[in-house]
Amino acid sequence: MHLVLNFYLIFQKKSLLEQISAHMNCINCKHFFITWETKFPYGCNAYEIKSKSAPNLQVLENTGLACLLFDLKKQEALDQTINFQKKF
Repeated sequence: MHLVLNFYLIFQKKSLLEQISAHMNCINCKHFFITWETKFPYGCNAYEIKSKSAPNLQVLENTGLACLLFDLKKQEALDQTINFQKKF
């Protein structure tokens, strides 16, 4: 029973990390930027990385931890992001 519980907690932990990472959407982070490179269109100034997918997913994949450097953009920048997303 204890062994089964440990496996359950391990899988739940990964799921929890993925959920946390999903809530920390890179678009809402002040460190996020779009690159001009077609192979690596997304970047993170905090981790100094460029990637094919959202940088927070790369951090989770490579370290096993959710992004620890997520910093929410100021309200004005968030409003611009929301307005831009509504256009598409």
